[in-house]
Amino acid sequence: MHRALWTALLCGSCGASNDLDEDEDSGLPRCSTLRSETHTVVTNEDGGFEARIDVRPGEHSFQLTMSDPELDTYPFVVAVEAPSGATVIEWESWYDDERILTSGLLPTGYVGIFDWPVRQQDGPLTGGTWTVHGQTVSDWNGQPRDDQTLELTTYVKGGGRLHDGCLDVRVILIDDTPDDAHVLESIQIAVSQMVDLFADQGIALNIVYEETQLGGELPSPGEGSEDYADMDALGEEHELVMVVGEWLENSDQGVLGESGGAPGTLINSPHSVVAISWLMQSGASGKFDDEEISYLSETMSHELGHYLGLQHPVNFDSDGEAEWLDGIDDTATCPDFDSCFIQLGENLMFPYSLCAYTNSCEHQDDVTDDQRGVLLHYTGTL
Repeated sequence: MHRALWTALLCGSCGASNDLDEDEDSGLPRCSTLRSETHTVVTNEDGGFEARIDVRPGEHSFQLTMSDPELDTYPFVVAVEAPSGATVIEWESWYDDERILTSGLLPTGYVGIFDWPVRQQDGPLTGGTWTVHGQTVSDWNGQPRDDQTLELTTYVKGGGRLHDGCLDVRVILIDDTPDDAHVLESIQIAVSQMVDLFADQGIALNIVYEETQLGGELPSPGEGSEDYADMDALGEEHELVMVVGEWLENSDQGVLGESGGAPGTLINSPHSVVAISWLMQSGASGKFDDEEISYLSETMSHELGHYLGLQHPVNFDSDGEAEWLDGIDDTATCPDFDSCFIQLGENLMFPYSLCAYTNSCEHQDDVTDDQRGVLLHYTGTL
């Protein structure tokens, strides 16, 4: 998922730290704990497999990452059973729907990521053994893949209060980016604004900075890069990596930033980053004014929102007609770009940054209650 510029043609009407600090009120840790387990499975003759996840009472969510080491199989989730035996979500209910709840229900790549619960209404978890039914298909003909070895990694979030979350974010500045004092200060201000936005959602971002050399444009996190896997491997397993450089390789298509998933995985992988182009948002001068800093901050926050599981509230086809909606109940539905701009243009997850095409550069920082629920349920939001 990525955030991009919108073409002028369709814009005629728009002129966490690991430390557990005791909470004085409840006696619970302010931030949650995380435990993990990894094992391999072999798909059956129909290309299916199962993962059993033991959940302890009081734990909030789990993430299952399904990886194909051979890079020729797409794994995804087809159903989830609660310990009671009740099916809580099925692939068939969403596959032909015009809404997208999570990419974990779709065969989109060699690494499949599924978080549960996704929304507030999907929870809470109950203690016991949860069963996730998965499926694999070939990357070239979409047929089931039998006798395929997959690596399954499960993370379970528990302890603490769900609505007081922590997230460690390592901001990596690429190549010559930190050498320009003005650009560095602008990025740091944008990051601080992102911290404030997520604090309003009940998530404390713990930011650390790092510098590295990459050389050339930032690869697409969706396509993946071993450079990203190397960067991610240097930090903690629950840490989110945000890479900031001049250009992404798809910036020529108007892409301002891109997330490695929606949701993104907690395991180390070539997709385990959010990538941001600062030069796409600084204007022709390469220098930031206050509006452009806010513009950069909202792109950072938008891509971080994707990594924590949020989808665009609406996606458009080439004619500007609404094509796909999210699975969130309190984001407005709308038929086309003009009406969606009025109803959703200021939402953090609107797919296009409209700053360059409006007279007042309206902020896009609204987060609905149900969107906030998705952010807080993400398993890596401790």
